[in-house]
Amino acid sequence: MSYLDDESLLTQIKQHRKDASKQQSDWRAEARQNYEFVSGNQWDDDDRAKLEERQRPCVTFNRIGPVIDSVVGYEINNQRETKYLPRTAPDAQIAETLNLANKWVRDRTQAEHEENLAFRDMLITGMGWIETTVDPELDAKGRIIMERVPPLEMRWDTSARKANIEDANWVIREKWLDLDEVRDRFPEVGDDILLGLDDMGDEQWSGVHDSTENWKYENYGRSDWWDEKEGRVLVGQYQWRERETVVEVGDLQNGRVVTFTPERWNRIKDRVTAPSYERVKWKYYQCIVVGPYILEREEMPYDGFGFRAMTAKRDEEQHCWYGLVRSMISPQKWSNVFFSTAMAALQSNSKGGLMVEESAVNNIRELEDKWSDPSGIVMVNDGALASGAIQEKSFGGYPPSLDNLMAFSINAIKDVSGVNAELLGMVGTEQSGVLEMERKQSALGILQPFFASMKRYQVTQGTDLLHLMKLHLTPGQMLRITDDEGTVFWQAPGVIEFDVVVSDAVSSPNLKNEVWASISPILPTMISAGVPIPPDMLLFSPIPDRVAKQWVQYINEKTQTPDMGQIQSQMQQMQAEIGKLQQENVQLKDKREAKAMEIQARQQEAQLEAGIKEQQMALDAKAREMELAYKLKISDADRAARLLEIESRYQTEMTRIREQAEVQRENSMRQVETQQLKSIIDLQVEREKREIESAQQNEEIRIEQAAEELESYRSDMQRQRDMVLDYLKRRGGDIGELARKLDT
Repeated sequence: MSYLDDESLLTQIKQHRKDASKQQSDWRAEARQNYEFVSGNQWDDDDRAKLEERQRPCVTFNRIGPVIDSVVGYEINNQRETKYLPRTAPDAQIAETLNLANKWVRDRTQAEHEENLAFRDMLITGMGWIETTVDPELDAKGRIIMERVPPLEMRWDTSARKANIEDANWVIREKWLDLDEVRDRFPEVGDDILLGLDDMGDEQWSGVHDSTENWKYENYGRSDWWDEKEGRVLVGQYQWRERETVVEVGDLQNGRVVTFTPERWNRIKDRVTAPSYERVKWKYYQCIVVGPYILEREEMPYDGFGFRAMTAKRDEEQHCWYGLVRSMISPQKWSNVFFSTAMAALQSNSKGGLMVEESAVNNIRELEDKWSDPSGIVMVNDGALASGAIQEKSFGGYPPSLDNLMAFSINAIKDVSGVNAELLGMVGTEQSGVLEMERKQSALGILQPFFASMKRYQVTQGTDLLHLMKLHLTPGQMLRITDDEGTVFWQAPGVIEFDVVVSDAVSSPNLKNEVWASISPILPTMISAGVPIPPDMLLFSPIPDRVAKQWVQYINEKTQTPDMGQIQSQMQQMQAEIGKLQQENVQLKDKREAKAMEIQARQQEAQLEAGIKEQQMALDAKAREMELAYKLKISDADRAARLLEIESRYQTEMTRIREQAEVQRENSMRQVETQQLKSIIDLQVEREKREIESAQQNEEIRIEQAAEELESYRSDMQRQRDMVLDYLKRRGGDIGELARKLDT
């Protein structure tokens, strides 16, 4: 048991929360912002209020959401499965049972769905969390469940540096619960939980404390973890680890050991002759924290935390992790700003303003109302138009570079994230399938750190699940899973010593498509060359899994490999019977000889059907030779000579067939290698051709852009010249006359 008493443990929790709040506050604010951007709420309240005050539109085109959805969708289509590999041959059956149990438990708790949600959290915030625990309310012995935990409910050890914070010394989950639910679940919680107690180590449990609502705490002091308005209390689930000295007894090389505490070992060591070893290991504990109460304090059922994280990229400066959204926020903001600016420019400059002298109109309000109405009639004073007392403001025009800036910011979202148009499935031009696949693979290479973190989590979670299955799966459940009454792995002391590996599931759609696309071009060549095709290859074909498995099972039943030992035994038995018949043939009459030959032929026919083709050819030849010898009643010496001759011809023919088959196999392999080499060369030529075409297209685009900018510059200069000449004409005099000459 932990050496900490409740008071020391509460002090430790407060200090850990204080450290985490100080270091992780910026991360939590960024995580909330990331969730807002992914859901489409991408304008700050202050910016939105300013735009509404100026009557400018707040336009949002959410481009971050599809990027996140595409990466999550790729993960869903490439599901991996956890497998347990035995370290010794006798554990192979147990490993198979564990694999079936693991799949059953994960299917029962919808683990893949929960892990996909956590993977999405990792892409957005940089961290995704899964809790693996046992719910006693669902099953008498406890049902193993896996649930996604919102990242904002978690705090973790600030000193953790490894991926998935595997070196963390503590984690804590904070969750708001109704006060009545807390009292029902924890009867030992008294009414003093609502009194003026100090907080849990910082100015906030979860969220930002609003000082304008201090009136809520007038009756109960300054408790920042009690929400009187909602009637909720913040409950913390704290898990930590401590170093502990243990004594291991048994064979460490084979992993068959029993662990004792030093106190217990000292009491029984005189009665144990097995070798013992003393070492220091981590011991894991957990408790529930409700205000000043430490509740349900207990040891973890295995060496690990119930909360497992998957982390994305690490920010070494802020000592936290960030996901895919951080880099896309700035381009998304600017694309929204540029589009809103363009809309505002079009709305405000559709009809310019007026410059009006006071004597030009009698009712200025009527002029304001009817000026923007195309069908309205505006009454002005006589001579106002001729004297220029009413003049229209010059149109500012649409900013010429705004389109380029907006296009640049939109394209930057894909550039900074690494998720290109091919991975999004939004390529607007036609291109070869090979080129599109290469670009998808390039994008996936950039995203591999996220998938690697997911795979690392699954290895750790597989070990945790192995411990829980040993403790909570009953014999009845195992019998339903495996249909094997002899499998009692949960009773063996060393069954946890298995290697956990994570591999692509055969049912993964992307894996099936990739494998089938690779092997389908060479299947006809292999079939024509006589190379056998493994039946399991059908599992990767684009047909339903159920049909593929039934097909494979049917092929395996029809092409079972015969037992060579049994065939040799049958051959020896047949040879003995043939020798016996040869001795009896000298003494038996013709009728009995014919009957014996008939019986012998039937026996040979029944036994040769179970052998391979070569053995059947040899036995048929021997049977025919013996039948011919009986009919002609030749001597034993002649019959023996004929048998030897037939055996020699048979061996020669078989040697020739094997050599011919070897030559055909080598020729077919050369054809396959030649075809693969040709495909590689064609791929390289096509890639170089695409690069040249792309370079030419880019050069043409740059020339067109330069021409457009030059034409725009000329138009601006001409417009400015016309404005200056018009101004000089209106001034009159010599300057006006000179301006008219220049205009002509």
